[in-house]
Amino acid sequence: MSRRTDRVHLTYHQDDRPVADLVLNAFTTAYPRLTADIGFSPPDTIRIIIAGTNQEFQTLTQGAVPDWGAGCAIPDENLIVLKSSRIPGLDADVREVVVHELSHIVLNQALNGADVPRWLDEGFAMHESREWQVWQRLSLTLAVLSHSLIPLRDIRHVNTFSERKAQLAYLESSLAVRFILARYGRQGLQQLIQGFATAGTTDGAFMDGLGTGMDEFEAAWLEDLTRQYGWRALSGEVFSFWVIATLLFLLAYWSKRRQARLIVQRWEREEE
Repeated sequence: MSRRTDRVHLTYHQDDRPVADLVLNAFTTAYPRLTADIGFSPPDTIRIIIAGTNQEFQTLTQGAVPDWGAGCAIPDENLIVLKSSRIPGLDADVREVVVHELSHIVLNQALNGADVPRWLDEGFAMHESREWQVWQRLSLTLAVLSHSLIPLRDIRHVNTFSERKAQLAYLESSLAVRFILARYGRQGLQQLIQGFATAGTTDGAFMDGLGTGMDEFEAAWLEDLTRQYGWRALSGEVFSFWVIATLLFLLAYWSKRRQARLIVQRWEREEE
């Protein structure tokens, strides 16, 4: 079965009709925001295929995706391949996967085939799909405190990582892109992408787009990461925890005192 709009051509099995509805909704909701952030709108229709089995998914992606992957973008073919939610063992948010892979397609189109670091590619996709949960803050804090952060340049090997290490790589990539947006704004991100499309080298793209080299950028990002997730942040969270715990204790103590006082007053009235 298939559905087509002016932006997307979706192909799926009949049993995946509910998934197809979710995919189309995610696409139409995210597309305007994503293209505005990147400053580019692909001229061609994007194809999406929902694979009904693991075997079909591996065939369509030529076995390039690890077992834990739920989707794959093939920019050269303007194609996104997704696993059906009917596949056993698959635990993924359809909306997040669609937006993540769509981000890869749009970014590649904006780059006009130029190479871009894997961390920037994955970080942009993570940022757009809003993949951020509370437990990830703890994961990053542990990585910072144990000095086990992955250098941004090494994230190009993410497809060979274990699932846990890959999750850390994706988190770091997301925070690196958020750091760009926080320090340089949306225009800075667009200028950096344009820099990669024209400069031909990573350092050249960073100098043209952000006015700094890649190494200097990474050092500033690591300093910001350490400030947010290092010992100071942890001690702040511990302090906040004890403040909240103390307030809750005092509130419970006051409530019990008040309840006891009311009981004594009732007893007195009953005796009278």
